[in-house]
Amino acid sequence: MRLAQEGKPIQIFGNGQQLRDYIYATDVADAFLAVGQLTSTRGEVFNCGSGRSIPFAEMAETIVRVLKKGKIEYVPWPADYERIETGDVNFSVKKILKSTGWRASVSLEEGIERMYNYFAPRLRLYI
Repeated sequence: MRLAQEGKPIQIFGNGQQLRDYIYATDVADAFLAVGQLTSTRGEVFNCGSGRSIPFAEMAETIVRVLKKGKIEYVPWPADYERIETGDVNFSVKKILKSTGWRASVSLEEGIERMYNYFAPRLRLYI
């Protein structure tokens, strides 16, 4: 997001199809609170995510579209990076939904808009 705010290219390694599950911070907080209200969760594991894996390139394209700044630049994988790429991330959120009724409510686009609205006037503090 910072690169786009500065009008610089967002570099994407390879074809950008590596999947990630993006979730907004308030949704994570709400998930923690929902699980915390359960009475019998000791030792249980709950996945927290949007439940939708999105290609990295789509996330970057959404940033450029929402901010109306920046551009996408596809570049080859640097030496050894492809070897350490984590692979696709795809969380099942069925358990947390069934146990608590919780589900993420902030879309990728809305989350990017919220982040931009927060950070844009404060960009100089992060440089």
